[in-house]
Amino acid sequence: MKKIFVALVFACLLFAREIHPTHTLKTPFEVSSIQREKDLLYISTLGGEVLIYHLNQKKYRPSIKLPLLRDFFGNSYPPKIFNTASNSKNMLAIVSANAQGKRNLYLADGNHPSHPPTPLLTDLNIAKVLWLNEEQILIALLSHEILLYDLPRHQTLYQTQISQSSFSDMVLDSPFLFTTGESGVVYQIHPKNGKILKTLPIINKDKNFQIVANHHRIATAGQDRRVGVYFLDTGKDLSLRSDFLVYAVGLDAPTNTLAYLANEKGDIALVNLLSKKKTAMLTGLQGIANNIIFYKNNIIVSCDSPYIYFFNKGEL
Repeated sequence: MKKIFVALVFACLLFAREIHPTHTLKTPFEVSSIQREKDLLYISTLGGEVLIYHLNQKKYRPSIKLPLLRDFFGNSYPPKIFNTASNSKNMLAIVSANAQGKRNLYLADGNHPSHPPTPLLTDLNIAKVLWLNEEQILIALLSHEILLYDLPRHQTLYQTQISQSSFSDMVLDSPFLFTTGESGVVYQIHPKNGKILKTLPIINKDKNFQIVANHHRIATAGQDRRVGVYFLDTGKDLSLRSDFLVYAVGLDAPTNTLAYLANEKGDIALVNLLSKKKTAMLTGLQGIANNIIFYKNNIIVSCDSPYIYFFNKGEL
């Protein structure tokens, strides 16, 4: 791939337009991650609940509660929920901690949140799940193994070791799956059979915390203070420097906008991918961002805190 390198120095931050949240959503628990499916925002929390927030109606739906755990002394406590994935039928795959220090995978019906979640897999080191289709779930283990689980057959169709480096994140950009981890390498995988097709040109030299995709563009958030962007349709790539560890990144292909954690204050930088220029800084966050989602006229940012922030794209 033809490589473009852009160094973003600290002085540039002083001239970027500051944008403040138009709305802040305070949740009852600390947020571990957020996922969007259509107009619903699924909020995974440390309080053993998946909160469901309707983005258009701006109100909560009934939440999904996982069973309480018991410690060695018989005390009850809620499980930490790491990740939630929803399919188009509003069925949720939920990854949570268990009392043995490992993780369980639950299936829940978002249309009937009062129904008890069904345990699918237990005592695995599951890091993240994604729906491949309505009946199959992609499962990533901390050991960087990828599994495909078939719901009707209650069977694992394949289990592939991607790398000896630990897993960080994965994302679907149809028809491929992309995954990355401690090494910073991005792998392109055939999700139906688990075959590794290729690795993308190396941009990040250390652990990637996150990988996102939007309309055949891939972005990575690196421990080496780099953001990597891959343009799959043109074969080009782009490297951006940050002044802080990049824990979170977001992409909006229709507006050619990249968002990433820019500094230790928690500000989010917005960059136009065509001009390679920083256009704005999202400020006023209390905490370090863990997810950045573009939705209609909003940029939604969750942090390692009880707060979720909404910014107006119209201010760009």
